[in-house]
Amino acid sequence: MSETVGDAGTVCRYGGEEFAVIVPGGNRKQTAQLAERIRQNIAATPFDLRKVEFPCDEREVTSSFGVAVLDQSTRGVFTNPKLLVKAADRALYAAKESGRNCVRVFSPVRRSNTVV
Repeated sequence: MSETVGDAGTVCRYGGEEFAVIVPGGNRKQTAQLAERIRQNIAATPFDLRKVEFPCDEREVTSSFGVAVLDQSTRGVFTNPKLLVKAADRALYAAKESGRNCVRVFSPVRRSNTVV
């Protein structure tokens, strides 16, 4: 992950098997594309099991990503860092519910102030 992200951001272990990638100044499209490159690189690199006793030599690894971005469209939505993380988590669960091994991006729902 760190190799794919490079200088564009910072990879952090968030908890257990979850990671956060912080991309300062990244917009929604760029950040989603970066998440997709990370996902593809993980999928292209099987886990080597030859050094342990296991019935196979390699095991494919998949990953799911939830992306949330602080930009002009979300400034009023993400009023603190916890809300940004919660949005990324919701997008991650959407990726898992979509069959896993994919990227989903949080998009805020626009609500109308008009009473119908």
